[in-house]
Amino acid sequence: MSAWPVDESDGERLTLLAFEQLNAPASSEALTAIDVDSETVERMELLERELTATRESLQATVEELETSNEELQSTNEELMSSNEELQSSNEELQSVNEELNTVNAEYQEKIDILNRLNADLDNMAEAVSAGTVFVDERMHLTRFSPDATQIFRMRDTDIGRPLDDLAHTLLYPELIADLSRTLKDGNRAEKEIRGINGLHYFVRILPYSVPSSNVKGAVITFMDVTALHEVSRLQGILDALSEHIAVLNSAGVITQVNAAWRAFAKNNGDPFLARSGPGVNYLEVCKDIHEPPDDPTAVTAQRGVREVLEGRRNHFTLEYPCHSDTEERWFVMHVAALTGAQPGAVVSHGNITPWRGRKAEAGQ
Repeated sequence: MSAWPVDESDGERLTLLAFEQLNAPASSEALTAIDVDSETVERMELLERELTATRESLQATVEELETSNEELQSTNEELMSSNEELQSSNEELQSVNEELNTVNAEYQEKIDILNRLNADLDNMAEAVSAGTVFVDERMHLTRFSPDATQIFRMRDTDIGRPLDDLAHTLLYPELIADLSRTLKDGNRAEKEIRGINGLHYFVRILPYSVPSSNVKGAVITFMDVTALHEVSRLQGILDALSEHIAVLNSAGVITQVNAAWRAFAKNNGDPFLARSGPGVNYLEVCKDIHEPPDDPTAVTAQRGVREVLEGRRNHFTLEYPCHSDTEERWFVMHVAALTGAQPGAVVSHGNITPWRGRKAEAGQ
């Protein structure tokens, strides 16, 4: 076959194919005869060998499959055993989870109790209005009440600082020494000191410890006793006066007397002030002073005192006799109203017997 290119026609490329017949050359070799029986035997032997090999391979494969099956069964048993263990572990985990939930509930309850105790402690410290400072065994600040900031210059960020690093307004140079002694000996310390602002404080240092641990420390309280000092100072002023003075509340009950009042009561048969001391209604005292109780002087005194206590008068003055068995005595009673948060009155009795004597002599 021959292929010849031809010119294009109508845009298509054409090829000319030519087929020519050729004469085959004569075979120079004689045809060989084939032995069919021998070839068949050989072919059968070859097939038998291949069949035997195939059987052996199949047997090996079956044995391998049996081995794999046994391994799979063993693996399946192990998986089942693992599954049972996992189920058992899951039950244990559920039990542990329930126990954890119970413990968590108990801890939550304890946390609530602790929060309530902390709130109670803070509210109690505010209600008592006493500065309170807690320190550990190394005298480091662990807690303080709001009122303590008026004494020590400290903030929440000062927690953990040594107490002697904080400035305070107390005239108390022995504070750290007394605190150290309390932490060492476990004995309380009490002292009344004064501040640079003129206030007076009653300081108490107490050791404390936590029963469930080895934590130890101390608590310092600062109680403002300035009012008590003012009352003591007022009592001293009243005691310095020669007039017999008693302070009454709005109901007319005696709340305070001076030394001259106590001395007069003692000299007139009432040494323990059972009938004329604090706690006794002064309106009843007026009845006891004047005999008989319906004496015009007693009635006038009662009315004047009651009018001052009720706010109808600002003051009241009465001159009255109070004679003893040995002498004639004259007194002047003056009642002045007290205003403010605790209304009442101040009653004073002055002995004017010498003045009346001089007045009588002058009249003669």
